[in-house]
Amino acid sequence: MLFRSSPVTWTASCRRVEGAQESTIAKELVTLRAALKLAVRAGLWLGNPAAVLPVGFSAEYRPRSRFLTRDELQRLLAVLDPNGAAMVALDAATGAVAWKGGNDIAAYAAPMLATIDGTRQVVNFMADAVVGFDANTGTVLWRHPLKTAFARHVMTPLVLGSRVIVGSHQTGLIGLGISRTGNDWAVKEKWVSREAAPNFSCPVAVGGRVYGLGPQRDVVCLDAQSGAVRWTKPGLLTTPPDKAHAGFVVVGDRTILMLTDGGELVLFAADGAGYRELGRAQICGSNWCNPALVDGRLYLRDGIRNAGSWWCVEL
Repeated sequence: MLFRSSPVTWTASCRRVEGAQESTIAKELVTLRAALKLAVRAGLWLGNPAAVLPVGFSAEYRPRSRFLTRDELQRLLAVLDPNGAAMVALDAATGAVAWKGGNDIAAYAAPMLATIDGTRQVVNFMADAVVGFDANTGTVLWRHPLKTAFARHVMTPLVLGSRVIVGSHQTGLIGLGISRTGNDWAVKEKWVSREAAPNFSCPVAVGGRVYGLGPQRDVVCLDAQSGAVRWTKPGLLTTPPDKAHAGFVVVGDRTILMLTDGGELVLFAADGAGYRELGRAQICGSNWCNPALVDGRLYLRDGIRNAGSWWCVEL
């Protein structure tokens, strides 16, 4: 290990002086996001906080309280309400808004930049849909509805040619075919795999195959075009299935690194014929980390939730 940071404690700076815990703020945000989503669906959100959360509000915010002031709630809802800005592009040099577009509510997934049918796009897994935005203008090119409880969409979309792959614990892993006729875009569901349904891990793609963590905490390999499962490997993770996580990193075009939630780093072959392990080492403790590999060094966060350390490990 090359270095290890001091323990990291995540706090909300705006609450630090009042001593509030980050978990309190996080719970409020989750509650507000879910409430706003339901209110929008039901046509109840008209800018009135009481229509979303019909509860009493304290005159002043109190640390560990479950309620925000009306002004704070208004500000939070203004951020959560997309209002034509589901995706926003900023100028890297100045921070000026280059474009904004869409009316979907954001989920937890990271956007993916890709070229589909000759058009540069930003593909994002939003709270209620997978959406393709024109990368130059922010115009919504196509949208495919996908709704799950609490909008828990975490997986970063995979884009392989005209195939977009997304999924959640409720929908399963889904392969979408994106096509264009003139200026009109179309989306067709090509396949669904329940065996490879991701929870909050993000699978990777290499050699026309997808590798990820299935709902039974087993590593799964499937064909990206057909969705057919090629193989599964149980026993690499021992965490309960609903809390199991693994971070995957493609190394070259033949191998994959997997960091388990128990801190074990496993190297296996990107082989559709079956699971073939090439090595393993215990490098950290419990984590829900998606590590980054740069020039032979693996950067990761050891620890879960409020406390932990940043680590750099030379491989």
